[in-house]
Amino acid sequence: MIQVFTGTPSKYIGDRGITLAELKQQLNIEEEFTDDDQLLETLLGTAVEAIENMINGHIQHKEMIQEIDLSKGSYFFFPIAPLLSIESIKAMNPENQQWVTVSVIYELEEMHNGFSINLKSLPSYIPSKLQITYEVGYSSNEIPKPLKQAILIQAADFYDSERSGYTASGLQKTNLIERLVSPYIRTYW
Repeated sequence: MIQVFTGTPSKYIGDRGITLAELKQQLNIEEEFTDDDQLLETLLGTAVEAIENMINGHIQHKEMIQEIDLSKGSYFFFPIAPLLSIESIKAMNPENQQWVTVSVIYELEEMHNGFSINLKSLPSYIPSKLQITYEVGYSSNEIPKPLKQAILIQAADFYDSERSGYTASGLQKTNLIERLVSPYIRTYW
């Protein structure tokens, strides 16, 4: 039996990989002009989330924590990508009900639309649950250029609706952002 998990971000690590200076350059705003900096930072964060939603994946580097129930099997699929690392695996100690780091042998398979973990061995006692901490997203200097450009365009469109992805007639939307992100869209069954 395969268990599917989506995970919950426990914390964001590092920056978004796109700076305020880059967004100001996209908008042709001089760096010395700081009146809108707070708004631009908010719009940049919103744009990152919007593009993450479009691609069904993670861009900003995040730490995720997932509890898994071992009574349902030993093969687990996480439709979350890209995976950066598995940070820790903890088991529930049956004596004091505390999470403790354990040594577990597992096979990790990374796929375009997520990753799977197949447990090969467990601690000497068989815990009922495991807690897996892992990191997803891109390191700030590894965000693919098309995704970075899509985020900058999206944030700029949020800021200045006059320059948004609509044509002069206002009736027909261009699909530049969709074309930039299409190779990175993850499809789930």
